[in-house]
Amino acid sequence: MYLINGTVEFNPQTRSLKNQLTGAVVYLQQPAATCFLYLILNQGVVITQKELVTEGWKERDVVTMPNTFYQTILTLRKALEEIGLPRNMVKTISRQGLTLSSTIVVEPLPLQNIAVSERPSIKTTVSENALSEKTPTKKSRGLSIGAGFFFVVTVINCMFMYQNRLKMPFENFVAMSMDKKADNGCYAYYEVTQPVTDNYYALIKKHPHFCQNNNYVFLTGYSKTGRTAVFVCNKDVRSDTEAFCSSHFFWNLSQ
Repeated sequence: MYLINGTVEFNPQTRSLKNQLTGAVVYLQQPAATCFLYLILNQGVVITQKELVTEGWKERDVVTMPNTFYQTILTLRKALEEIGLPRNMVKTISRQGLTLSSTIVVEPLPLQNIAVSERPSIKTTVSENALSEKTPTKKSRGLSIGAGFFFVVTVINCMFMYQNRLKMPFENFVAMSMDKKADNGCYAYYEVTQPVTDNYYALIKKHPHFCQNNNYVFLTGYSKTGRTAVFVCNKDVRSDTEAFCSSHFFWNLSQ
């Protein structure tokens, strides 16, 4: 258990984020929770994408595409913002990797204090230290919350400039020519490095549910082998951080 900025509990075992002030709880997907824990354990250190992918997906026998990783980090940032933490506390360092901002205050929360912290009648976690040490602890936590508040203000002021520098997923994909009437008005895009798109058209026709409700469909893979990854989003994830995407993997064209 970890207490972040004096207000939010992160439980890696249940993959949950809980705001102690509001009682709100947000649950993370397994890869997002594992990556977040790894960033906490290495706070202030830039972690490469390869290292995070190894940690987040090491127990899964799947091929992790770069865009799957980007979507996982976007989902993590959205969850942090929803629970009351700065969205960009997980920073992208250009061409290097990700890091958890050193200005974020992270305190390990002893397991024996979990039940105490969850009782609504008690506002603070009881420490195992002597009574004489309680006052300094409260003061330290108050300073931490104050520092977190000023950091949030700074993030709000810089958010738009910072987002402009972020590399959004699928930004190099190009549009496929689709029959809007026949294909239910979806928008399909493929990776520009692939010269052949016939297999993509065939895949969409074989799985028409991908192309419904004006979805945004992003396809990537290797045309010679038939291996293809499909990302189906309800919004254009290249410009809308609120978009939700599902991923689908095909090892051959017969699937």
